[in-house]
Amino acid sequence: MITPTLLIATAALFWGVESANLIIGVILAVLIGGVFFVSARWRMTDEDCVRVSDLTSVIFLTSAALILLNVETVFFLKTIVIWQPLVLLPLILAQLSSGREKIIIGTRLSFSRKESHKHNPFDFRIFYLAVCLLSAAMANSRSQLFFPCAGIMFFWLLFANRGKAFSRMAFVMVFLIAVGGGYFALKGAEFVHDYVSGKTRMFIRGYFYSKYADPFQAHLSFGSLGRLKTSDTIVLWFKGEGTMPTLLRQASYENFNRHTWHSSQPYQYLVVNNLMWDLLPEPHIPDLQATIEFYLPKEKGLLPHPNGSYRVNGPTIYELEQKIDGITKIIDGAPLITYEIFYNSTLGRETDQPSQRNLAIHPEENKILEKVVENWQLEKLSTQERISKIQQFFAGGFTYSLTLNGKGRYSSSLENFLFGSRKGYCELFATATTLLLRKASVPSRYVTGYAVAEESALEDKFVVRQRHAHAWSEAYINGRWIVVDTTPAVWLALDSKNRSMFVKVKDILAYLKLKYNHFRIRTEQNYRLVLSFIVIVLAVVLAYRIYRRMDRKTIETEVLRDKRAFKVVDSPLYLIEKRLLEFGIPRRKTELFLLWAERINEVRNIELATIETLVQLHMKLRFDPAGLKDYERRYLEEQTDQWLTTYCVSGDAGRN
Repeated sequence: MITPTLLIATAALFWGVESANLIIGVILAVLIGGVFFVSARWRMTDEDCVRVSDLTSVIFLTSAALILLNVETVFFLKTIVIWQPLVLLPLILAQLSSGREKIIIGTRLSFSRKESHKHNPFDFRIFYLAVCLLSAAMANSRSQLFFPCAGIMFFWLLFANRGKAFSRMAFVMVFLIAVGGGYFALKGAEFVHDYVSGKTRMFIRGYFYSKYADPFQAHLSFGSLGRLKTSDTIVLWFKGEGTMPTLLRQASYENFNRHTWHSSQPYQYLVVNNLMWDLLPEPHIPDLQATIEFYLPKEKGLLPHPNGSYRVNGPTIYELEQKIDGITKIIDGAPLITYEIFYNSTLGRETDQPSQRNLAIHPEENKILEKVVENWQLEKLSTQERISKIQQFFAGGFTYSLTLNGKGRYSSSLENFLFGSRKGYCELFATATTLLLRKASVPSRYVTGYAVAEESALEDKFVVRQRHAHAWSEAYINGRWIVVDTTPAVWLALDSKNRSMFVKVKDILAYLKLKYNHFRIRTEQNYRLVLSFIVIVLAVVLAYRIYRRMDRKTIETEVLRDKRAFKVVDSPLYLIEKRLLEFGIPRRKTELFLLWAERINEVRNIELATIETLVQLHMKLRFDPAGLKDYERRYLEEQTDQWLTTYCVSGDAGRN
């Protein structure tokens, strides 16, 4: 296949525009296109090609390392594909600047030093052209010019390889019809995609309100924490001194409706001061300090922190907002944030006062709670006694279970939990406790976060896994919010029984991943410069070694143009073609030989059957790899001579 050099240069420039690397694209286009205008070519041996392949391999591996260090893992493959036109530049220049139609791709980067590993020779030009177009598409610039420009380059390629039996106009018309059909098919596919996506979002909107898709957790449904109870994945590392907090707050909710908790409190922007945010207004009472490492897959989320947290310091946290109850939102941060948290459990905030929302109970849940407290005589109990009464209620007869039993024969899951199964995990205990506190006229709210309970076997820290996600209640008493956790204390031990048998291996991998992320996030710029310098040095050294060992004798040729070269076949039929032209009936453009002969035969009898036989032998001579046998060749020559003798234009011979 013919692959015009200038087309390759155009594709490289097109890649530079689409991938927002215009300067690099221009450089590639100049280097590739410049070869077209230079007549001299280097003489490259197979071993020279192998050395160029080794240089390309080193560039590829180093670029892959740089991308892995500086780009999010999820974008690794996309990024490495986008940069392939630059990585593969040595190979395309090696073929274009040599006199070779095909290039050897091989390597000496192996355990064997005696010989290099080679593949069969192939034309790298069409491959490089495809890579440029694929990389430009992968950049996904959404440019309106992408389809027209790509169509023009495809036309260029196909036009250079078109069959000569088709006129240029016919080729252009067929191509325009094909491109037009492809464009409308593309737009139709986009419309169908948008329509299906919109409909799909309507069906799964509930899922996107869950913990996994809502980093700020404004809504929380039953089962959100339960899904995490079987996961050993480590999400947080905690290192502190002194008395360790057992719970880390992350989200709180005031409104409950059937099976979903909602939070309606607004957030306020926090002002940073020397990389520190004050979570509580001064004056602060210093007490304890801890360091937390926490993954933020979406680079935003809610900040886990102990009760009484008054200050946070973290260079990998960029913006924070906070609700009046102390829940803190990370608007922007690194994928792994490391921060110091300062806290004092005796501290509270004067502005964090309960409202009517902290006493509200939906009528459906109120009917259920009436049955629970009907014999409690709450009016005779103090606030603290009411809380104790609720704790005693759950301590007698309720058990912890990872099974969400549903509503069973009752009207709701909550009613089934209180009067039916009397078992469930922390979400049910916390929900029921919060609502019972409100029924007892104690302002309360539903809180989620993590329990800190497991020491790391690899370092002096506590690890928090997904199964350590927890829910509890907070009650407002004597001017401050206190934790009311009625979930049986055995829940941690029961959850740990579900751990995987490969948990130690997973922990080692998680530890290595943590160290790698620290390396990538904290030293990104420095190591990028160092590794970039190493790449440049390796490229220069290998290029110099390749240059020294190459046969630098040039092959003086005319400027190589992208034209097809057909092997000329010495066929006797060409003599008949010349004789037919003498009859004064010219051959039409793109007209087949036999059709032309038939038109002449209508005016002058030229023994058309003999010509048809000679044409068949001629086609076999031209296109059959085995060619004509000796007797067939002799027959072709003899019949041609006889026909030429019979049909002569200058005299009367040939007239019948």
